[in-house]
Amino acid sequence: MRLLCIVFYLFISVLPVQEPERVDSVFLSWNGVTLNSLRDICGKVNGVNNRSICENRISSLPGFWGIDGDSLNRSSVRWKFLKKIEMDSVFFNRNWTLIELMETGERVRLINYVVIYQKNSTTVLAYSYDHGDWSRINKKHVALKKSDFVPPRSGEFLATDSYPYDFVITNFTGYLVVESRYYLEHTVRRNSNIVKFVDGMN
Repeated sequence: MRLLCIVFYLFISVLPVQEPERVDSVFLSWNGVTLNSLRDICGKVNGVNNRSICENRISSLPGFWGIDGDSLNRSSVRWKFLKKIEMDSVFFNRNWTLIELMETGERVRLINYVVIYQKNSTTVLAYSYDHGDWSRINKKHVALKKSDFVPPRSGEFLATDSYPYDFVITNFTGYLVVESRYYLEHTVRRNSNIVKFVDGMN
């Protein structure tokens, strides 16, 4: 029996240990804040059909993003994105905004925009998720301020001239999540600054 215990101890001692990474805590905090924002806006939605859309998002997004409560999943599309931009090492020491766009259709297209605020300019990096990895697809300098990336948030679904996709806007200071705002499809006007920005980046 003692020999078995020694063998078991030696076995578990050689198992690879998952070392903590700086993006791990960002990932967990980001997920929690975003899901809380989604629940908050869904609490303001009226109408059976609209509430059904909310229920679908609340139940499906954790699986879609590969997140599960407070569990760390380094295979998640969100964790992979944080790791990718950390490796690019261009902004984690600054104030920055992340815009996550989910274009739905025959297949879901994920596009993320990293907005880096500098003293005299604003730089935007665009990333696309394809075949299990993120890659940078565009870089632009734009004449926009942080306030341009905060459209009004409402639980009211617009009948016309609305943006047809969900998106999330999250503000960061370095590795700290400041706030995250979830926007449901058809709740933001087409002529808003954020939509004009996204259309201009595509």
